Amino acid sequence: SILIRSVDEVQAFVQLAMIQPFEVFVESDRRQVSGKNFMGMFSLDFHQPVQVRVDCDEDNFCRFRQEATRLFAS
Repeated sequence: SILIRSVDEVQAFVQLAMIQPFEVFVESDRRQVSGKNFMGMFSLDFHQPVQVRVDCDEDNFCRFRQEATRLFAS
């Protein structure tokens, strides 16, 4: 899960998701959207952490997680 706090962070996350060769999904409450869809991301509730789910193998997951962690490090 990640906490997205600004429009810039949404944009950075979408840019990261778009370069992935696999699907990236973001969930908040019971709503799920593509992490590659900028407008869809704004339909989520960012007052609390959102869940990120990816559809890929372990190597791609580790690379994506490392990049996302760098993006959202405080």
